[in-house]
Amino acid sequence: MFNAEEGAAMFADNTLTPREAVRLCALGTIARGPRRYSDLAASVRHFVTRITGPSLDLLGSSMELLRHEGLVEPLSGEGMEDDAVLGITQGGRAEFLRLMTANLRASSDLSRLVTALKFRFLDLLPADRQAMQAELLLETAETELARLQDLRTASADEGPLMQEWLEQEIAQAEERRAWLEAFADRAAAAAWRATPHWLHSERGGPAGRLFCVESGGGPLFANHCLKEGQG
Repeated sequence: MFNAEEGAAMFADNTLTPREAVRLCALGTIARGPRRYSDLAASVRHFVTRITGPSLDLLGSSMELLRHEGLVEPLSGEGMEDDAVLGITQGGRAEFLRLMTANLRASSDLSRLVTALKFRFLDLLPADRQAMQAELLLETAETELARLQDLRTASADEGPLMQEWLEQEIAQAEERRAWLEAFADRAAAAAWRATPHWLHSERGGPAGRLFCVESGGGPLFANHCLKEGQG
C-alpha cells in the first residue's frame, strides 16, 4: 500500500520524474471530481501528449496502479474491468499536495539539449544537409504549436489560469515557428547557391518557376523551394 509520507522517489533536487508528472496529472484531474476509469485515462493521455508529444514510457503508468496504492478508490463498480467511477482518497490528496509542491527544473530537457547541439554544429554539415535539418526543426516547431492549439480548445473549461498560460505558450511557439521559418528559408537559399544540380518545377504557378535542390533522384526539401532568381 502507498505511504503518503514517503511517496515515490523524486529526483535528487526534489523535482518530479516524468512518471510522477503523469501521476500528478491523474490525481489533479480526479481531485476536481470523480471520473470514470476510461474518462480519467483518456483525459490524462490527451493532456500529457499535447504537452510532451506521444510517449509510451510516460503513458505506461496505469491508472490501476493508483487504485492499488490507495490513492483513488472506486465509488461504484470495481475498476478497469467495469469502468468504475473513481474518487480520490485522503492518501491521494496527500500525494497530490506532495507532487504539486515539488520544485521546478529549468527548461533544459533532452530535446532542448539536442536542439542546441544541432544549432551548435550545424555549420559542419554540407549546405543541403543544413537545409534538411532546418526543415526538420521547423516541422517540430509546427507540431508543437498544433498540440498547444489543440490543448487550448480542449481545455476551455479548465479555468482562466490555464487559458492564460496556454495563450503565452502559444504566442512563444508562434514566434519560434516564424523565426525557424525564416531560418529554413535562409538555409534553402544557401543550399540553392551551393548545389550545381537543379530540379525545375512549375509548381510556382503565376508567381514564377521554382527550383528545388535535388540529390539522389529526389528533392531533399520541398517546403522551401526558391523562385527563379531568388538569392
